[in-house]
Amino acid sequence: MHNRQHLAVLTICLSAITLALPSEGKESIPEDLIRELDNMVDNKDQYISIKQKRIDSLKLRLDTPGINRIKLYGKIAGEYRKFQSDSAASYLNRAISLARSTEDRMSEIHYTLALAEQYTLTGLYMEAEYVLSLIDRQEIREPDKLEDYWMACYNVYREAGYARPHNAVSRIWRARAGQYRDSILCHSKSVSNRTLRLRETELREAGHPEQALEINDIRIGMAEYLSPDYAYTAYDRFCIYQEMGREDEAMEFLVRSAISDINSAIMNQSSLYVLANKIFGKDLDRAWKYVNYSYWATTFFNERFRHWTYNSAVFEINKTWQQKLGFQRSIISVISCALGILVLILAGLAVYITSINRKLNRTNRNLEETSRIKDSYVSQFFKLYSSYLNSMQKFRSKIHKQLKRGDEDEVLRLTRPSGDIINEEIHDLYRNFDMAFLDIFPDFVDRFNDLLLPDKKITLKKGELLNTELRIFAMIRLGINESAHIAELLHYSIRTVYNYRSGINRKTHVKDRKFEEHLMRIS
Repeated sequence: MHNRQHLAVLTICLSAITLALPSEGKESIPEDLIRELDNMVDNKDQYISIKQKRIDSLKLRLDTPGINRIKLYGKIAGEYRKFQSDSAASYLNRAISLARSTEDRMSEIHYTLALAEQYTLTGLYMEAEYVLSLIDRQEIREPDKLEDYWMACYNVYREAGYARPHNAVSRIWRARAGQYRDSILCHSKSVSNRTLRLRETELREAGHPEQALEINDIRIGMAEYLSPDYAYTAYDRFCIYQEMGREDEAMEFLVRSAISDINSAIMNQSSLYVLANKIFGKDLDRAWKYVNYSYWATTFFNERFRHWTYNSAVFEINKTWQQKLGFQRSIISVISCALGILVLILAGLAVYITSINRKLNRTNRNLEETSRIKDSYVSQFFKLYSSYLNSMQKFRSKIHKQLKRGDEDEVLRLTRPSGDIINEEIHDLYRNFDMAFLDIFPDFVDRFNDLLLPDKKITLKKGELLNTELRIFAMIRLGINESAHIAELLHYSIRTVYNYRSGINRKTHVKDRKFEEHLMRIS
């Protein structure tokens, strides 16, 4: 299976389609299969653990006396082959080195071919070609080993040819791969999964998917379900069905291939990546889940990617979506070329939205505070008004009694304007106002003092709730800002109110003359 996927490509595509219209794909996936795949992705660690335990058990055998370490290195490398590329190459190099030191030339050639295959899987095509050049073709006399050599050459030239842009060099390499494939098919005397796959690929690429499917029928019957062989055989079947236009069957086997990859802990897999690319127009969450796993698996395997491969993949994907989405072609092109600008715009938008939300939250808090003050104010108003009515009723009753007694002098005394009576009424006014205000803002005095310099803090007299200065700023906290209005309500002179307001800036530690802004935040 080809391993040319990467997260950046799918990120661009997903971004483009999220902003444009989603595709209306007709293919469907059996629900039980997709649930099984989801479960396996969620529980990937258990399959990796099984793989790791199998590798660890092989490593323990390295200390066994008399063990054939060359073959054991090869077995460990085989377990690592599609699991962790660097580890596979390391153990193959150990096998090669040991075979060379013991003059076991056939084993050296065998594992050198395996190393070339490993480099091909990793995308290190020049390294793979160099390793193959170290082998003298004339030394290989066994037909099976010769097929292994041709197969290694076929894989490196085929993968390198398809990984590069379509130019003269890539065509030469693919033609050379075709020559090695023909050599294998002509000289092979046995029917194996390898020769069947080569013949199947040849027919599919020649435009004969029906005949290719007949061969795949044989291969799928030979492969054990959920095995590595089944994984790439099912993927090949997906490719055939795709070319035949049988989308539902194609998607089913693509899912089966992905399930088998995960079950076998295959990290250089492409089925899940291709599946994510197929479904993201209809199921974005699941597509992201799959592509995240695919990217993680590729990183775990440590596959090298070429930047020009990325650019080629981006071009092909954009070209496909231009055909499907028609009038969105320009949108996809702009997003592909200006993804960085888009990220900056989205970041700016996020900052702006956050700022708006903060302002809304502050407004909501202010509205809640205003509502609370209003409710308390209404309650205190009725208490004050009720108290005033009671006082008036008592005064009327007193006057009425004196008039009935004929005591006109007492009536005149009671109704004569007097500073004592007015002062008593103003005192009651202040007391009622102070109680009502502190009921709404119980911590006002302490919070007010927090705004003052240490040596300027206000200390109230015994029995005093608010003093003149606090009372003036209490009015301001209630939203009454005009000095003349405050003076009228509290029976102070305008100069008194002005002096207290202007003098506060000498007593506070608040800078920039913003004392009253801080005052309004007291709750």
